[in-house]
Amino acid sequence: MALNTVNHPPKPQLSAHNAKETNQTENKASSHFKTSLRKVTQSFTSFFSLLFSCQSKHVSKKKTVSDEAFVMISLPNKGASSRTVSFADETSAKNLSPQDGIIPKAGLTGNPRVDAARAAALNAVAQHKAQRAEKTRKNETDKLQQSNELLINNYDRLSDIDREKNHAINLLGCKILKHNEYATSEGILRTEGSKNAVSELVNMINDPNGHLTLAVNCSLQTLTSAFKKIAGELLRKTNNIDFKSDISFDDLQACADAVKNKEDVAQQIKNIEQLKNKAPSILKNCDKRIHSALSRLAPPPLTLQLVTRFCALISNDEASHKMSIRNLAMIFAPHLINTSSTPQHNSQDSLAELRKEAEVTKLAENYIAALIHQEKSLFHRL
Repeated sequence: MALNTVNHPPKPQLSAHNAKETNQTENKASSHFKTSLRKVTQSFTSFFSLLFSCQSKHVSKKKTVSDEAFVMISLPNKGASSRTVSFADETSAKNLSPQDGIIPKAGLTGNPRVDAARAAALNAVAQHKAQRAEKTRKNETDKLQQSNELLINNYDRLSDIDREKNHAINLLGCKILKHNEYATSEGILRTEGSKNAVSELVNMINDPNGHLTLAVNCSLQTLTSAFKKIAGELLRKTNNIDFKSDISFDDLQACADAVKNKEDVAQQIKNIEQLKNKAPSILKNCDKRIHSALSRLAPPPLTLQLVTRFCALISNDEASHKMSIRNLAMIFAPHLINTSSTPQHNSQDSLAELRKEAEVTKLAENYIAALIHQEKSLFHRL
């Protein structure tokens, strides 16, 4: 009897090739897992970073509003409470843009709300300083007015009419310095007022029964034009120096040199940082040189003293008026020159005369500038 044999399928044999594929599959699976894990980790990291960033911005925003947007500014008035400056109250970036020069570019933060608040604070400080400057100027004006009144009343050899006109010059000068438009008037004493308004004011001054106090509502240009007109008439009438004479030329030239020296020194002080600490003593020596040069000439007449005193006070505000001492001197210098009425025979003589007039006017200009510098250095003694 034959035996039945059972044929079992052969067991698969693991070849070296199959083992290699298995390892690669496992490595690939492991790599996919690690990649997925890394992506998930990055997602969580991004999520929490964004969350923390939002919270930080929220906190920073709150801090900005509380610390930067509200700045306490003390008002100059006594008994007045502190003022809170907020970007919500006329201090938006639109109303107070840094481009207007309120905040220098170096101080900008890039945050419109913060920059607007800082602009508001700086603007309030600037207004505070302007108010203090105006108060100081008015006090100095009152002081100068009283000193001028004593000078006019005690001045000898003066007719009653001229005395009243000098009082009018004194009052007009004070009204100019206290005028509401004074602080914002660029080129003061250079602009002209309405001819009709100026004539009306001058006639009021020349009228013995007139009252100059009515001129309180006049424009600044009307006041300055009347001031120049009346002062110019008296300057021509009372001038005591012949600027065309060779006798006074050397002394007048000494004044011109002293003024030029001070102008050059002042410019060097602005440009050289090391000289700024020594500026008071340096400028004091310049003023001594000017005073020495002026002492060699006849004392200025009353009207010229009044004019140069007011110009000295006006020159303190050169930054806003753009009117230097030399600019102010140029306005009144022509009134000290007696223009020649001699007829010219030929063009060569005419040209020579024009050159002479220019030289003489320049001497008068430097002379008035020297007087203004002197009055400015002595004003605190009034």
